[in-house]
Amino acid sequence: MEWITDWIRQIVLIIFIATFIDLLLPSSSLERYVKLIMGLIIIVSILQPVFQLIWTEDKWSKLSALIAPAFVSDQYTSLEKIQKNSTQLTQVQQEETKKQFQDSISTWIKKQVSQKYHVKVVSAKVTADFREEIPVIQRIEVQGVKADNHTTTGVVKPIEPVEFDQDNTKLQNTKQDTKLQQDVQYFIGSAWNLDAKQVIVQIHSP
Repeated sequence: MEWITDWIRQIVLIIFIATFIDLLLPSSSLERYVKLIMGLIIIVSILQPVFQLIWTEDKWSKLSALIAPAFVSDQYTSLEKIQKNSTQLTQVQQEETKKQFQDSISTWIKKQVSQKYHVKVVSAKVTADFREEIPVIQRIEVQGVKADNHTTTGVVKPIEPVEFDQDNTKLQNTKQDTKLQQDVQYFIGSAWNLDAKQVIVQIHSP
């Protein structure tokens, strides 16, 4: 920074000399031209560092070394923060979109299966591929419990005679559960355009 001190000292000296000459000159027609020349000298002295920066590559490198690091650092930091915040915002939006999509399908399954098949859906897990613009459902897993006829209808059935053919009763109930599971599986698959392998349904007796 020594050259800045020399530059200021030079300007002050030239102004002092110009003022001294102006005091010594008598009032004449030459005074105007002398002032013009001294003014030009002062202007050239003021602009001398600019000329040196233009003509000397070393000065440009020094100026760049002083200014560029701070500017580039701030610019890089701001850009990095913007990119980081943008990435985090995108991830939050994607997660929220996934949750809304899965929750909407789960709610639909619980409502429709309950109304159509009298099955209380305990859980409905939806797996989808969100890499495309429109999510693609890959798998649906449903866990349900058959509604008790006594609680759903409110009508108490008369006491029926006890049957001791337990094996036949269990087999009949198993067939009914399997048929119900297949019906629910087909219903959900048809509604969401899925194959039977993509829909897993498990319904248990109360």
